[in-house]
Amino acid sequence: MTRRATFLTASIAAGTLALAGCGSPEEDSEPAATPDAPSTTVDETSVEDSPTDTNGEGDGSSLETSREGMPDFSQFGIEAQEKEFTASPEERGTLSAVRDGEHEGYERLVFEFSDAPSSSIYARFVDAASTGMPDVGDTSDPMDGLEVLELTVNGLVDEMTVHTPELHADEHWYPPQGDLLAEVSLGLLFEGTGTYFVGLNAETEFQLSLAEDPHRVILDFATP
Repeated sequence: MTRRATFLTASIAAGTLALAGCGSPEEDSEPAATPDAPSTTVDETSVEDSPTDTNGEGDGSSLETSREGMPDFSQFGIEAQEKEFTASPEERGTLSAVRDGEHEGYERLVFEFSDAPSSSIYARFVDAASTGMPDVGDTSDPMDGLEVLELTVNGLVDEMTVHTPELHADEHWYPPQGDLLAEVSLGLLFEGTGTYFVGLNAETEFQLSLAEDPHRVILDFATP
């Protein structure tokens, strides 16, 4: 075969392959996306509106505690504060989760309960982490070098066994983040009253507030 014949044969073969690779647009093209089709992607910023149960093992995420809303800084103070859920005397809750979050201007500590405690919630700074009930034994809790805020929650279920395993009375929970909150002692559950101690690296103004669905006791502490 001459060089010219070889060249023509190769050209024809190449042209045939090119034509074979060109199908009709209707067969090969991808269907166009509909601009108005609803997206199935979940907006992750909406997580802060969803309940989070940390069972005492909060990851310290500010996102977890931001869903409780911004605090009212005009209500911050050093003096004792008292709140009460709107609940029937028959309702008695149990502590189910503790979590914290660091936010601009404040740190937040959240106690979550299975049901609304049926009586008052009281928060105040104290000299030491002690329940002051000698008839139930030594209930003091060393929090050396820390300022101590006592949180008393009345109207709880008496049995300690209903607490989640991570939230036994007399045990400690350590906030995973933040410079102000140092530790939380679950204190004592006695005759329907839960006593919890919050150890802080400095005494500061705070606000006690409540939230429902689920039932939460919220402590906000002012930071510099």
